[in-house]
Amino acid sequence: MSQTKLAGALGITFQQLQKYESGLNRVTAGRLYDLGRALDMSISSFFEDLPANAEASFVVAPRKGRSGDVGEPERAKLHQRETLNLVRAYYALEDSDIRQRILELVGSLGTTQ
Repeated sequence: MSQTKLAGALGITFQQLQKYESGLNRVTAGRLYDLGRALDMSISSFFEDLPANAEASFVVAPRKGRSGDVGEPERAKLHQRETLNLVRAYYALEDSDIRQRILELVGSLGTTQ
């Protein structure tokens, strides 16, 4: 299957598909599912050739911020659908000034009690 045809099946542009291929954009679980469907293969087949200890290389260490290490409850919040939807909507905003204002607004709401 050509990249153009695969991109069409995924509902994305050829350039977006190239970004996935080059590693410029990460492939989400949902996109991996879409790729499997478009290529008529299971998601697990993408991982068949990985060595047994490859799982450790996929773990992302928590980043230290103003409040130190991210604890387990905070880390769990990062993987909730609500969080992912919020991040997608945020980055869908093309105007960087509006994104900055929203970030400031949400930040100020999060610090009030």
